[in-house]
Amino acid sequence: MERRKKLGVRGIWGFMIFTFIVWAPGEAGAITIWPNASYFNFSFNNPGARANGMGGAFIGVADDATAAYTNPAGLTVLTRPEVAGEYKYSNPAVLVRSYNGAGGYTENTYDDNSTSGISFLSFSYPFEKANITVFRHALVNFDISAQERYPTYIFNTNTQTNVTTYGVAVAYKIFDTLSIGGSIGFSELDFRSSFDQSPIYWRGSFQNTDSAENFTVGLFWNPFGGLNIGAVYRYGPKFSYVNQVLIQYHPGIPDLKEVQIYLRDDEYKIPDVYGIGVSYRFPFGLTLAADYNYIRYSQNEGSLYDLDGQDMTVPPFSLRWDDAYEIHAGLEWAFTVRDTPLAVRTGYAFKEAHGIYNNNIASYYAVPQGDDENIFSAGFGVVLFKNLQLDFSGAWGNLSTEYIASAVIRF
Repeated sequence: MERRKKLGVRGIWGFMIFTFIVWAPGEAGAITIWPNASYFNFSFNNPGARANGMGGAFIGVADDATAAYTNPAGLTVLTRPEVAGEYKYSNPAVLVRSYNGAGGYTENTYDDNSTSGISFLSFSYPFEKANITVFRHALVNFDISAQERYPTYIFNTNTQTNVTTYGVAVAYKIFDTLSIGGSIGFSELDFRSSFDQSPIYWRGSFQNTDSAENFTVGLFWNPFGGLNIGAVYRYGPKFSYVNQVLIQYHPGIPDLKEVQIYLRDDEYKIPDVYGIGVSYRFPFGLTLAADYNYIRYSQNEGSLYDLDGQDMTVPPFSLRWDDAYEIHAGLEWAFTVRDTPLAVRTGYAFKEAHGIYNNNIASYYAVPQGDDENIFSAGFGVVLFKNLQLDFSGAWGNLSTEYIASAVIRF
């Protein structure tokens, strides 16, 4: 009874703090749809500086509130109410390639694409064999300004997208060694783009908003000792809207309409993800973890159209978008210095090339498949005042740089 009373008081305080900060401005981001297909970019990194420092390997660890997204079944590990938050700085590289008219490709320039802001917030409340967590997660964070140089013209674009999810996760411990969990969320899409072409000067823009549901199911198994195995399936939201494109031609060019509007039913799908993870915790404080994710990028292949509504997946353009996989691995060493808990972490992630591509070299729209990405990460954490945990991490890859600071307050 006394324990329940304490949990109740702590839970009220935790929920008040979460409610106060959940309305903080989220990080803006962008994902592009044709004509900006070159810049389609998804990042399925697990939230939290701790996971990031371990190379993103957290499905088989899942022992803090970020599990609400990563693997909800792991939430049964929590024994105290807690509020968690994450601040992220991200600077993904946008490598734009286009046909150069001479049988090859030209690598074009890109501008600063950095974004920052609060990307994850949660409040978690444990019961004897269960847990309920409410959370807010910036699922997509991308903002690009880039330039493509073709043989006869230059194409400039700026695209911004924000996909924010508000959700509830529930976990239940079926046996002492096995837990199941799931979450349901509602995601809001805010997508906008502007572009122009010169020397045949014209410019255009479009903006779309929509909301859609998403869900996650997972399990967390501790077969013996320090070994944990996790599995998860995430169904990404699918947005539908009428895409209205406004085109303005340079008034000095004769015989061209000054304004044209294109209308087309369109949809935008966050790819589904299948993941499995394993971790092993040694008695002396060392934890090793590894994840494998399979991502269904091909679910968006049917949405590749140009401004006139022409299907770009058929000849002569034949754009393709294949599924891809990711491998994450990392370690954490937890120890104590003068009664202060500390942890250091490092990790590695491999992301298979997952861009839109076209093997038809004769097409100006040719977008070759992107590069594989190798990412190295490191981080550290400290527990202060017995109930405040601070974590920091950085991740550096050939296509992205990311820094995260996160905090957990336990009651």
